[in-house]
Amino acid sequence: YLSLGYSTPFLSLGSSYMYPSLAAAKAAVISVGEEIATQGLPLGICPLVFVFTGSGNVCSGAQEIFKLLPHTFVDPSRLSELQNKVNFQYVEIERECSTSSQITSSLQQ
Repeated sequence: YLSLGYSTPFLSLGSSYMYPSLAAAKAAVISVGEEIATQGLPLGICPLVFVFTGSGNVCSGAQEIFKLLPHTFVDPSRLSELQNKVNFQYVEIERECSTSSQITSSLQQ
């Protein structure tokens, strides 16, 4: 979002290979989450919607890290309601899908 003129706490996160351990990476994500919880995010980029598909190791690991951030779970059927609600900063769609087309159709409703 920096190219759009928005500075967020995510800018302080490094790539995963830059951390000496999983614990160090998690500590960095927790720190970003605390900053977001206290200062918020720019309204112009809210709500942020994150969708996780699958049930494998990669998806599980991504969700493990994501859950260190402040977020709200939302059913896919309620996605269209979020467009006018800027009080949501993070949204995770809790639903297993076999294809990304199912998620895309939910987002377009």
